[in-house]
Amino acid sequence: MAKKGFAFDLEDEVYGYGVLNVHKNCLIDLPETGGEKLRTDSQITEDAEENILKKIAEHYDLDDVSHLRVVEVRLSNSLDEKAVEKIP
Repeated sequence: MAKKGFAFDLEDEVYGYGVLNVHKNCLIDLPETGGEKLRTDSQITEDAEENILKKIAEHYDLDDVSHLRVVEVRLSNSLDEKAVEKIP
């Protein structure tokens, strides 16, 4: 049971999108994308994904982006609930 004052994303909706480095198992910082955050499905088309990875390659001076993936980011309600249970 959640403690008072702690809100959860009970809808289990997509929180946004990010770029995962699969070799290091971490999200990477995105270069500026024209002021827009990657938050909607309409922004993540196949062409958009290719353009995002191209911008990242240019920004970080990468020759290859095969280790990068555009991923959905969701909030994990069950992990949030476990963490809140640990709060006295």
